[in-house]
Order: sequence, then structure tokens, then C-alpha cells
Amino acid sequence: MTASPSQSILSEEDDDAVSRILDDLEDNPPTPPISPHMPSGKLLINVYYGSISVLSEEVDCSAGKCRIVSADSPRTMPPGQPPMHTIVLPDNHQQTLARNIFSAMENGIILEVVNGDVYVTPLCRTMIYCSTSPSPSQKALPITKEYPSCVFSYNQHFRPALEHYALIQGQSPSPHFFLGLGQTWGCGHHVLQNLITITVTHCKAKYDIDTIGLPQLVAQELFIDLPDTVDVNSPTNTDLQAEAFLQNLEKISQ
Repeated sequence: MTASPSQSILSEEDDDAVSRILDDLEDNPPTPPISPHMPSGKLLINVYYGSISVLSEEVDCSAGKCRIVSADSPRTMPPGQPPMHTIVLPDNHQQTLARNIFSAMENGIILEVVNGDVYVTPLCRTMIYCSTSPSPSQKALPITKEYPSCVFSYNQHFRPALEHYALIQGQSPSPHFFLGLGQTWGCGHHVLQNLITITVTHCKAKYDIDTIGLPQLVAQELFIDLPDTVDVNSPTNTDLQAEAFLQNLEKISQ
């Protein structure tokens, strides 16, 4: 039997059953499936030069830290630092400004995972900017140097947001965050218009999203709202600001 547009296909008993279910959901919201076999310290690191992917590597920070450096950085850490996995940025960027950013990387960027939360510590002169969105509408913020900053909170922010999404299908949380080297973004400027971008995916968070039926790929998110033509060889206002910043650093160090 086909219901007319104004006719409900539910009986009064069905209406009562649905009400009881909704009341129960409100009192006991469903929890997304936990992934006990997925180490919370696993991170997927992707590096972009402009909009071109130049490196992808998965690291496990459960038992240690990860260090991202340029080819110009020393391979040994300062005294007191424990051994850690090192990722070297590919030495094939043709832009002069990018070469200057690399030369100011010194001891690089340290990533560590503590109880599922990700911390970033810049140990370099290069300014490191961070945001959980690559969008031109959300401005990235600088990370304090030589201090571990929590840039992705799995327990306090991601899990509650995921539970909220599982209940009412609102704005889905993202398992990614983005690092810009020497350049910020936002105010109409997409992250992939920068010279050097590092995207970090929290593997356990992405697994949890995929498990409840919301697959998200970093490539899809990155290219949303990206201009049809991205020319990293033409300096933007952000490039000029980054270059001025590096020139000031050179004056201070002289």
C-alpha cells in the first residue's frame, strides 16, 4: 500500500516506539566504534610543494617522536634529545624562497603523540603555521617556537565531535591538520598556494571516521575550493611577507 503525501505510514504504536527510541538516544547517545587494534600514535605525513604531492610516509609515534627536517638540517639532535624517526623534506624545490625556508629549518619540527593527542614543537627559525582546515576562509595561526603545542586533541575535541556527528549528522570532525612552513593561509589564500605544506593525518581518528561510514581522504579535502591554476612560481603577498621575515632574521643573526 502506498501512502499519500499527507498520510503517515506509521501507526500510533509506531509513533510511540520511535519516540521511545529518540528519548533513549538522547539519554544514551551512541558511541562510535573504538579501534583498539589501531595504535593511537600512528600519523600519516604528506608533503606538498604547491599543489604537488612530493612525499607520503606513515610513522608510529607511540614509542617516540618524529622529526621533520630539510636536507640542510643537521642529522644529529642537540644533547638531551632522545633518538627519533626523521623525515627529510625532498631537496627538489626550485623556488628561491623555498630554499631560504629550508636553510632556516635548523633542528626541524618535532611531532609527538601523548595519549592520542598530537603536539608540535618547532625547533627552527622558520615560522610554522597551523590549522585544522586548508580552506581560504580559515586563517592559520603561528605555533610557539621551542614549546610543545597541542594541535590535535583526540580525546577532548575529536571524540566528542565524532559522537555528536554519529548522533545528529552535523558537521563532521576532521582527522587532519595542516602545517605551513614560512607562510600562513586564509583570507582568500588556499594552503596549497603556499610553497611548502605538511599535512598530518591522525590514523586512529581517520579509522574511526571510516568505521561509522564517513570516509574522508586528505586529497579530497585539500583540493576543495582550490583555484583551477596554482602557480607557485609567482610570488604572492604571503610569499613577500615570508621573505621579509627571513631577511629580518638574517639581520638579527648578523
